[in-house]
Amino acid sequence: VRVSFCGNEARVGSSLHKSNFLKMDVVGLDTLLLCILCGIILILFTSFLVRRYSDRAHSRWFVDGLVWIGWFMSFAIVVFIPLDVASSRHEYQCHRAFYGNETLDEPLSLPPNCLAESEGSSVFELETQTMSHVWKALYWTTFVLCWIGYPVLQSFMNAAHFTLQERVIQALKENLIYYAVLGGIGVVIILYLVVKRDLAFSELLAASMAVSNAWGLFVVIALLSYGLVEIPKRLWRQGDRTLTLKAYQFELVGLLENLEKAKKELDDTMKLVKKYEDAIGKEHAFREYLDQVIKKCPSEYGKVLYGEGAVDFGYGAMVSLHSRVMYATLDYRRCRWLYETKLTKAYELEDKMASKGNPERMMRWTFLERVPKSGWQRLMYQVEWLWIVFLEKWTLRFLSLLYILAALCVIWSEGVFWLYELVGTNLSIFYWMVKDENDMLRQWLIMFISVSFIAFNAYWSLFQIRVFNIFRLLPNQLTDPGSLCYSAYYVCRFTAPLVYNYLLMIGDGVRNEECLQLRKTTGENIPCGESAFVQVMGAMNTVVGNFTFNNFFPIILGFLCAANLFNVWTRLIRAFCLRRFSRFTYDNDFNDERIDHGKEILRKEKNLKQRGLGLSIDQRPEVSEKAKPKTGFGMGSVKSFFSWGKKEDTKKDKWRQIELEEV
Repeated sequence: VRVSFCGNEARVGSSLHKSNFLKMDVVGLDTLLLCILCGIILILFTSFLVRRYSDRAHSRWFVDGLVWIGWFMSFAIVVFIPLDVASSRHEYQCHRAFYGNETLDEPLSLPPNCLAESEGSSVFELETQTMSHVWKALYWTTFVLCWIGYPVLQSFMNAAHFTLQERVIQALKENLIYYAVLGGIGVVIILYLVVKRDLAFSELLAASMAVSNAWGLFVVIALLSYGLVEIPKRLWRQGDRTLTLKAYQFELVGLLENLEKAKKELDDTMKLVKKYEDAIGKEHAFREYLDQVIKKCPSEYGKVLYGEGAVDFGYGAMVSLHSRVMYATLDYRRCRWLYETKLTKAYELEDKMASKGNPERMMRWTFLERVPKSGWQRLMYQVEWLWIVFLEKWTLRFLSLLYILAALCVIWSEGVFWLYELVGTNLSIFYWMVKDENDMLRQWLIMFISVSFIAFNAYWSLFQIRVFNIFRLLPNQLTDPGSLCYSAYYVCRFTAPLVYNYLLMIGDGVRNEECLQLRKTTGENIPCGESAFVQVMGAMNTVVGNFTFNNFFPIILGFLCAANLFNVWTRLIRAFCLRRFSRFTYDNDFNDERIDHGKEILRKEKNLKQRGLGLSIDQRPEVSEKAKPKTGFGMGSVKSFFSWGKKEDTKKDKWRQIELEEV
């Protein structure tokens, strides 16, 4: 048989049997090398993220290692999905072209790189089950980490006990209680379904999988809706420097109040530790525990002259004190960094706005003196000025428009799933981009770019989430081990729904039942064009009535994006007068007293920094009791900001004067 292949004539001998062909999937070496390169980049990127977020002073190597594994295996889907889908579709096309006509009366036109034996081909033979093993390893590894590894590790790192054994016991106890409660609720639901609905075990298993998949899909859609809208909005807003500066001034008020509260809590905690230190002697049984607590205190603890608070001589009290010190120290570091970062951004933005009319065409930075020492250096400074004054604004808005177009493609592709059951055609943009593409490399690149964009939006939104002020990801190595485990848990938890949602977009999430039945009848491993992920995980369909939940549910992505675009949540907060949780509205007509207060805060902090005195909060020994907000958001902290240094008529004037003189 003579086969036309890439313009060359390749003879296929009788030794090439159908079974041998079916055991191999052929991948182009260029595609494989690109996958390896992207894998190396992902390794470096994951390492960079762990180093950027992990608190090196309080985290441990095994925490960073497990978080790195969870993040990397979740990020790696941007490489595995395109490779899986491209190789499976290529295998299916080659099989149809080679075995579609059993008589082989006419020469067949094969897609490129179908046979490794062909002349002039540069291919790599990949076992058909390789990707299935990859997905199984990824799924079960993340499953164990999500339900056992991260919860236990998070409880272990958050435990304030003093010995390794006690911390392990505390972590296991917390998780056993948690799973016991969930198990009890699950047993009640199962008994209800068995008794009232008369469901079989297989139906119960299918129902539980459906609920789990529905929850995962809902969270993925919610994360996408936030990222697809918030990122281009931020890019566009950066072009309006006047409104951006007002937003910074607005946010400074809340950040200063949080910083003052955190400092007061830290001061009170250190005074309590000082009280314990005065009460517990060197020979006391709890002295070694107290020494561990003192080591966790910041350097300012050495300036505490007297102790305050009630001392409780018990092991539980020592554990509570240890926990309070850990949280107060971390919270103060976080609040201080957020406040300083916002001040720095505001300083830079003011300098950019003030340098617009500079006749020298160079930036005038307030806290950075730069004098050009040569003509080349002057040219570089002028290029910087040209970029900041004229080009930066329009570049950001151009990128915002590009991002909006890509986001519209995702929203459209998510919203047309349900039409497939009505019209019989997949109207997804991503589906048509890869449908007729025969070159494996181009197909891989198209899917790599699209799935990377979707994954970036989902994971970026996940990194922005904070649960009150307990679990929060902050850069500059300010993320505690518990928050790292919390983040890694959810990144791994929603990887499978994210993968399946993308496969639905490109038309690969539904199994070919006719082909599967033929494979079962003949007993041969006939390629059905489905990816290894679908073979391992199944179709993951959730049926509600006559519709498939996974097909019509993503329609809400458009509604959620519209709600984020028009600030529906902010408007609802204002409607219910929840002033504390209100946010700045990027509107020229927006007016709030906190903008004026923030402007004054910025001016005073700038003057202090120019004089080399640090932050205003460092000039006061502690926050005044009168500065506490009585109701709602309160402006007491801001009033104390402008009135610090005034004499307070309290019983502690003497001690505070001593502290001030000591400083």
